[in-house]
Amino acid sequence: MMQRIPRIPFFLFAFALSVLSSAENASGQLRNNPYSPSPVTKSRMAQVAVVEKADQPSTAAISASIEKPPAAAPKAQDAAIGQNVPINARPTDIYHVGAGDVLLIELKNAPGGSGYYTVDPDGSIDYPLAGETVIVAGKTADNIASMLRSAITLYNDPAVDVKVRDWRSHKITVNGLAEQTGERSIQRDAVPLFVVKAEVAADPSATSVRIHRASGAVESDVSSDDTLVFPGDTITFERPRAVNNDAAPIYYISGDVAQAGQHDLVTGMTLLQAVTASGGSRGNAKKAIIRRKGNKGNLIVIEFNIRSIKDGKATDPVLNSGDIIEISN
Repeated sequence: MMQRIPRIPFFLFAFALSVLSSAENASGQLRNNPYSPSPVTKSRMAQVAVVEKADQPSTAAISASIEKPPAAAPKAQDAAIGQNVPINARPTDIYHVGAGDVLLIELKNAPGGSGYYTVDPDGSIDYPLAGETVIVAGKTADNIASMLRSAITLYNDPAVDVKVRDWRSHKITVNGLAEQTGERSIQRDAVPLFVVKAEVAADPSATSVRIHRASGAVESDVSSDDTLVFPGDTITFERPRAVNNDAAPIYYISGDVAQAGQHDLVTGMTLLQAVTASGGSRGNAKKAIIRRKGNKGNLIVIEFNIRSIKDGKATDPVLNSGDIIEISN
């Protein structure tokens, strides 16, 4: 009579498989952390001993029988890396990061993972989690976030968010009849003229606008507030010229001003407005001397205190065509 071979209970074999599968999962979860030793080495050896003592299939066979999940499909944002401009994006809707901009980068699934990073002149930031130097110039905040998600390997599925916190790379220059003249930053690749008017508090009477483009082209008497202003443009707000049969009115300015020389004179322009339309004074200018032609052809010399005019303590004189202005500190 044939002797029956005792069988190992099924639950013992199933338990061994379950423990081994858990160890495999734990190993996968820790594979991106170089500072953590693998917690499965000892337990794996114990599992092998249990299974082999039970005269069951080898460890290699058991591992081969465990069905591994299919590889995850690439993230949509990762596929978009390198595409700096979203499809059909308008320049008024996007902002391409440039040198000098300050970025807030938040790694939300890491303690203390947020920080501010200034874009260097070469267009890069120093972000060690993504491999030290990362080139970000010419990319949008969303592009940069996608790039960092793919580059960070210390964390599984890093939750990265990028925002521009200080816009410095997109500069325009404002001259003429506005409360805030000089160099300013815009927060898009282009903005409509009406946005600039509101931000610099353009004089309502300055209905004539001249735009010097970064390319060198000049657009005079711009009438549409929807006209786009781009980085590198210079916008000058003026009053319309007086319409008469005489030669176009002008004034001359010299001394401590940014743009000395001959300038157009618009009806009702005052001394302080002329200084502003000439790019502003260099330093804290104090004195202005106006030389104008008298009725007998001689020059009349009039001196004004610019600081008193600015403080509202003296009248801002209206200029005449042909006036010669000298500004000094």
